[in-house]
Amino acid sequence: MAMTRRDFLQASLATLAACTAPRTGAPGGSIPSAGRHSKILILGGTGFLGPALVEAARARGDEVTLFNRGKTNPGRFTDVEQLHGDRDGQLDALGGRKWDVAIDTSGYVPRIVKLSAALLAPSVERYVFVSSISAYDESVPPGSDEDAKIAQLSDPASEDVRASYGALKAACERAAEAAMPGRTTMRGMLDECQGGIGSKADLVWVPWPFLEKEKVEPWGDMPVWIPAGTAESGMSQVSIARAVAAGLRFRPISDTARDTLAWWKALPPERRAKLRAGLSPEREKAVLAAWAA
Repeated sequence: MAMTRRDFLQASLATLAACTAPRTGAPGGSIPSAGRHSKILILGGTGFLGPALVEAARARGDEVTLFNRGKTNPGRFTDVEQLHGDRDGQLDALGGRKWDVAIDTSGYVPRIVKLSAALLAPSVERYVFVSSISAYDESVPPGSDEDAKIAQLSDPASEDVRASYGALKAACERAAEAAMPGRTTMRGMLDECQGGIGSKADLVWVPWPFLEKEKVEPWGDMPVWIPAGTAESGMSQVSIARAVAAGLRFRPISDTARDTLAWWKALPPERRAKLRAGLSPEREKAVLAAWAA
C-alpha cells in the first residue's frame, strides 16, 4: 500500500537503511534487502526534506533520480540524474522506467498525486507519500493517536492548498493508496521467486474475470493468490503488526523459492508426478492460449 503520515518516518528509514526482506503485511510492499543498493525516484528532491533524503540515499550507495520542474535550486545535485517535467500532466519523462522506491515529497493536490501514483504503479515496488500532521482534524485532543479524526474537505473539488492544506494532504493519501493498493504484491512475490530459482519465464498478467470464466480457481489453481474484493480476500490482508513488533522476521522470498525447488527436485519421481496445487502444464498452456486469442 502507499505510505501515509502514519508510516513515513518508519518507511523512510526502512527504505534508506539496511533491512531484511519483503514481508507479508508490511506497509508499502517490498523493502530493500541488506547490502542491496536501491534505485530511488524522488518527486521533488531539491527543496523541503528532499535534499536530506538525497544525501541519505547517496551515503548508502543508492542510485537516485529526481523528477521536478527544474526551478527550485536547479544547480543542486549536479551528480544526480534529474528528469524534468510537471506533475500536473507533464510526466512523460517517467515513462518506460523502473525504480525500487518512489518518494513523493511534493504532493499537495489529490488529482495530481493520482496522476503520478497511477503512472508509477507498474514501475515501482514501494511508494512513500510524505503527508503532514495537519491531515488530522484541527479538533483532535492532545495525546491522540493514528486513529484520530482525519480532516475532510468541505468542497471535494477544492484544490486551494492554502485554505485546505491538511484536508488536501489526507485526500492525497487516499489517492496514492487507491493507485497502489496492497503493495506486498503478487508481482513482487513472483519476481523474488524468479530471482531465487534463476527462472527466465515470461509472466503473463490476466484479469480475474477472465480467469473466473476459464474456471481457474484462486489458491487451488493459483496458489497464494486470492482476487481482491471477493469474500475470501480478507484472508490475505490480516494484520501481523503485533508479531512483527514482537520480533517476527522473515526469510527472503527468493531463498524460500530456491530451497523449496531443491526440496521438490529431491522427491521421488512418483511424488513429483502428482501435483497437489497449481495448474498442470497442459491446463496452463490452454488458459494462456485462450487469453492470447
